[in-house]
Amino acid sequence: MKKSFGIVLLTLFCLGLCFAQNQPDVNKQITDAIKSYKDGHTDDALKSFQGLYSSDQNNPDVLSWLGFLYLRTNQADQAVPLLEKAGGLRPTDLEVLTNLGDAYQATGQSDKAAEAYQHVITLAPKMAEPHYNLGNVLLTQKKYADAAQEFQTALQLKPDDPYSYNNLGIAYEDEQDVHDAAAAYGKASDLKPDMATFARNAGFAYVRLNQPDKAVMFFERAHNQAPNDNSVALALAECYARSGQAQKALATYEPLQSEMQSSGPYWFNLGVLRGQTGDRAGAEDAYQKSLAINPNDLDTLNNYGLMLYQDGNYDQAKLTFDKICGLNPSSMAAKLNYAAASAKSKDLDDAIKTWRDALHTDPSRMNVRILLANGLWSQGQYDDAYAQYQQILATEPTNEEALNGVGLYQMRAGKLPDATASFRAAIKSNPQYVAAYNNLAIALERQNQKKQAIQTLEQALKIGNDPQIQQNLQRMKSEG
Repeated sequence: MKKSFGIVLLTLFCLGLCFAQNQPDVNKQITDAIKSYKDGHTDDALKSFQGLYSSDQNNPDVLSWLGFLYLRTNQADQAVPLLEKAGGLRPTDLEVLTNLGDAYQATGQSDKAAEAYQHVITLAPKMAEPHYNLGNVLLTQKKYADAAQEFQTALQLKPDDPYSYNNLGIAYEDEQDVHDAAAAYGKASDLKPDMATFARNAGFAYVRLNQPDKAVMFFERAHNQAPNDNSVALALAECYARSGQAQKALATYEPLQSEMQSSGPYWFNLGVLRGQTGDRAGAEDAYQKSLAINPNDLDTLNNYGLMLYQDGNYDQAKLTFDKICGLNPSSMAAKLNYAAASAKSKDLDDAIKTWRDALHTDPSRMNVRILLANGLWSQGQYDDAYAQYQQILATEPTNEEALNGVGLYQMRAGKLPDATASFRAAIKSNPQYVAAYNNLAIALERQNQKKQAIQTLEQALKIGNDPQIQQNLQRMKSEG
């Protein structure tokens, strides 16, 4: 997110008058031209003063006003020589000196602008405006600490000036003092809440401080004043989302579709928000639109793949995760997601191969080793599965899944007391692990301990109504 720089960096003064004597006709023409300007007819006023200048190039009123009007009409290069001459004729005229500083600044002569504003400060040390203007020159010169000092001085002289607070915030931020910048921007916005730029600056500063709750207030203010500013709307939606207000985030995000239709990140974020608010079909559509713009975006591919997996579309999920693996071969998460989708799509060989590759990269991942062991067991590779369970228990002696797996291997080998002990150990490790209760009941039944087996299954049903438990319990009771 970018900050937005300040507002009016320079202050033009509408000039006063100090008529030369014995020129009544000229003075009337000047008065009429000024009235024309004040009535909103700037072009007519400019033409009038150009005519007056052609007749008298040394009249300070004409020089001052013509220079001012050139500034007002974005012709600063023509304003400079006129205001320089007017300043020479009236070296203590604050308005002329200020407008000359503006003209220098507008034509890229920042050193001369600073000198002009400093001259005004010397003549009028209690005026806030020249300090503000000098601060803006120093900003353009990247003298941020000096600029901050000038804005602070301006605020001492004029404590409720929002413009000085805003530009003080800019100086602080360029000095990497985001905390004080946010406070200054916030003060500017509070003083002038109808100025979208001030609120926008405050919002982005609080985002950089990772304070989305505070940023929301300012972005809401900016959004109300500038509803067509997409950067503000996007930032507001992001802050809503980060502060747990997904519905508000979505309501802010949705109306931007036409303006942001070619933005992949927009559609990705919209997919996230739709998913968070329960609109899975809308989320899938948004992810597809994001991928149509950027087919290789890893975040979008990952979220889209997870959604496909959760919806039971395992084949398509597998293809999506396979693409991520190709784009980012070092991603362990992508490999494991690919293996999970492979297993669900009945391609257990591919899943086992992927789990083995993952363990080759990182042998310490016991969660992956469990998946591999269970996969091997499902394929009837009992000895290999048992070896994996034993490796897990060497590192995690109380791992309930590994203990259960060892118990299954022992029960298959006819070692029922050992299997019983393994299943009991799994239950002790995790009293909520229903599968171990079921296997323990079967081991007890095979040892002619049916009463204990039934009690074990009844205990399991108190944890959860598992269909396999119900079926075994009914069978054992019916068999007497």
